[in-house]
Amino acid sequence: MPPGVRVERPDRATWPEGRHPSRKGWTTMKVRSSLRALTRKMNSIVVRRRGRVYVINKADPRQKARQG
Repeated sequence: MPPGVRVERPDRATWPEGRHPSRKGWTTMKVRSSLRALTRKMNSIVVRRRGRVYVINKADPRQKARQG
């Protein structure tokens, strides 16, 4: 794209439910210092990947979290 050309981008209000299109409807992951409360919920799985601890809940995707 040549310099000085302005690209029109939609406002956040025009995106469905205020989400950015790159997220594809995923829920965002919480970053917490302690995951103990989330691990006690039903169907939660504790996973260690790349040196970080994650809690994944397939039944309730809003309960995703990462420690640290």
